[in-house]
Amino acid sequence: GLLGPNGSGKSSFMKTVAGLFYPTSGKITVMDGPVGVPSKSKVAYMPTEPFFYDYMTIKVVGDFFKDFYEDFDPDLFGQQLDYMQLTPDMRVRSLSSGMAAKLKVAATMSRKASVYM
Repeated sequence: GLLGPNGSGKSSFMKTVAGLFYPTSGKITVMDGPVGVPSKSKVAYMPTEPFFYDYMTIKVVGDFFKDFYEDFDPDLFGQQLDYMQLTPDMRVRSLSSGMAAKLKVAATMSRKASVYM
């Protein structure tokens, strides 16, 4: 786990590991390599902010992830959806906050990454 008081840089650290931020000093490595394009394929990062468009269906979310991430496993995504009691025809705008959180987890965990955050 990663623990620290509010404002101590936990989210900034995770975004840096995910390759979304770049360190202003020092060096971060992921799986013995520098943070950058190659490391992004090894890290599955789930931000706290919503990252799906309201008009999307859950199926479209899966299609988007499949197009965007080479390591995305559509079959695993389907299994995750079944487990979380979500269906491909549901629209993101109709999901409760808890269901939207489940969708974020399902999409993130359906990548074959080395590190999940």
